[in-house]
Amino acid sequence: MTNNDARTLKLPLSFLQKGKKYTARIYSDDSTVKTATKVKVETKKVDASTILNVSLLPSGGQAIWIKPETK
Repeated sequence: MTNNDARTLKLPLSFLQKGKKYTARIYSDDSTVKTATKVKVETKKVDASTILNVSLLPSGGQAIWIKPETK
């Protein structure tokens, strides 16, 4: 979450286990989304070397759910 100011953060995922692949589901504020909540949902493949660019709107936030990939 953020305060009244928008901001962009770099979020390294180095805490993830090296050598494993993960799927990140990212929920973020987006006024262009055609839903009542105005929340965009993206899915990305990530690993321990990934650095996510997190853009937070004023008084906004993001949620990121990361789970291991299954074969």
